[in-house]
Amino acid sequence: MVMRPSAYGLTKFDQTATFLYGFNVALDFEFLDRFNDWLAEELGGRHNLGWPSNAYMVISRRLEAAGRSIDELDQEEQMRALFTLVNEFLELRDRGAANPLTPYEYYARKWAAGSTGGGANDIRSSEADKA
Repeated sequence: MVMRPSAYGLTKFDQTATFLYGFNVALDFEFLDRFNDWLAEELGGRHNLGWPSNAYMVISRRLEAAGRSIDELDQEEQMRALFTLVNEFLELRDRGAANPLTPYEYYARKWAAGSTGGGANDIRSSEADKA
C-alpha cells in the first residue's frame, strides 16, 4: 500500500489517515496503539486532537525545521510523509523505544512533581484514602 496508495483509492492525506484509522479499528486498536501519545510527545506535550491532526502538525514542524513548508508538498508527498511517520513509530515501538505515557500517566506524573509530597505512591495512597 505504501508504494501505490492510489491502488487503494488513496489520493489525499485525509483519505490515508482515515484508511489507517479504519485499519487500526479492524485490528482492535492495536496497530496504532499509543501512536497519538507518541505524537503528543513529539509536539512537546499533551494535545487533545486526534492522531491525524497531530501527525499533520508533527510533519509540518519537521519540515519547518528543515526550512520547508508542508504547503510545498503535493498530496502524494504528504501521504508518503504520513506513511514515513507511522513506520517510524512502529519501528520504535517494536524496538521498545517508543513507550509514550498515556494521558493518565502524564497528568499523574505532572501532579506528583508539583505536589509537596510528590511521587506516584502519594497518588495511589490519596486515592485509597478517598475510598
